[in-house]
Amino acid sequence: MTTRDIQARESRQMTGRHCHSIYPAAMSNGRRSLVIAAGVFLVSYIIVLAWAARSDVELFMAVATALSAIGSCAAAIVVAAQTYFTRRAVEETAAATIVSKRMMGEAVKARLDARAPHITVTRAQDILWPPYEPSDFGEAQPLPPGHEYHLPRDGSSRIQARLHLSITNHASWPVTLLLEGIVPAGWNEQKAPPAAAEVSPNASEDFFALATRTVAEWVMIAEGRRAGDPGPETAASVTYVEDDDEAVMDRWDVLIGGTPLTPVPQQDGLWRLSDGPRSDLSGHSAIDGLVQIKRREYFLSRRNNLKLDS
Repeated sequence: MTTRDIQARESRQMTGRHCHSIYPAAMSNGRRSLVIAAGVFLVSYIIVLAWAARSDVELFMAVATALSAIGSCAAAIVVAAQTYFTRRAVEETAAATIVSKRMMGEAVKARLDARAPHITVTRAQDILWPPYEPSDFGEAQPLPPGHEYHLPRDGSSRIQARLHLSITNHASWPVTLLLEGIVPAGWNEQKAPPAAAEVSPNASEDFFALATRTVAEWVMIAEGRRAGDPGPETAASVTYVEDDDEAVMDRWDVLIGGTPLTPVPQQDGLWRLSDGPRSDLSGHSAIDGLVQIKRREYFLSRRNNLKLDS
């Protein structure tokens, strides 16, 4: 029997036990209404027989008519009572089903949490300084401090900011991580950035989140920040997904915002590298990165994309 079959059987049993506790009460209330109505009808019938024994035909017909009205009212009361108690039983059963499903979901989450490896993704230090100049023919090289750019001549030159990350696998088995915009330390820049990387058991490894833009784009961000617009952020991510169909998926989003360039005073179109990632106290030319809190999703079935509420 599969895990899903066991969960379904447990849910049916829990719902069934709750239903058994509800329906007898509803049936008891319905029977009580029927007994009361029958008693009223019986008493009225005895009165009619008593008057009939006195051979008072007119009075007999009047009482019979009244008895008919009483019987109709009693029947209406019985139907209304049965409808009310049945509806209440259905509503309580539906509520019990919802509670049962939530309890089952929490039990599944607890089991998946206990099984999943403990992984941490943290920022090891500030943006590496100085930033790098990417190359299509070799490794990126650190830019010289205070390097200047003239616009529009150097607008297409590229500058790459790197945020140093530390990823630790606290589990006793290796884990494979999916990477987007992130590369392992020692990555061969002659090759495409890897889509995944493995972290050894009980080990920490270094990675870098990359933000690569042209000088014109970095200048646009700097000008926007001086006008009060924080500008776009470069997004990267680390994702862990278990191999099982019933699994967890953990995701860490990494953001890099700001600019490494600052304008040269009284020199239109001339920009230079800042003295450091946070050298401008105004924040206009600062650049920084952060790792957002881990987001975990629970799958009853990854194959069918069936998720539990997080």
